[in-house]
Amino acid sequence: MKRLFFLILVIWRQQLKVYLIAALIGSAIGVLVLAPSYDYINTREQADSRFSSIGYVFSQIRGLLQGENTDYDTGLLIFYAEIGAMLGLLSIILYKYLL
Repeated sequence: MKRLFFLILVIWRQQLKVYLIAALIGSAIGVLVLAPSYDYINTREQADSRFSSIGYVFSQIRGLLQGENTDYDTGLLIFYAEIGAMLGLLSIILYKYLL
């Protein structure tokens, strides 16, 4: 019985690592892909030239890396990190049960 419990614990820890890695990768994709895409689309609708929106996206990424974002930007990035983490977990769950 003790060996069975230990085996279950080991398997559970391995699966937890896989889910954690999928959530972290998904949140990184959310912050690095989804949030700048939202900023690009948002500024593209409001700006006259397309180069100003690309400059805005790069300035947002630079501000993210240097820690110069406002509370609104931080809340938006947390939101997209959560969305990305959920997409990562959903993809690993679908992969697990479909294959």
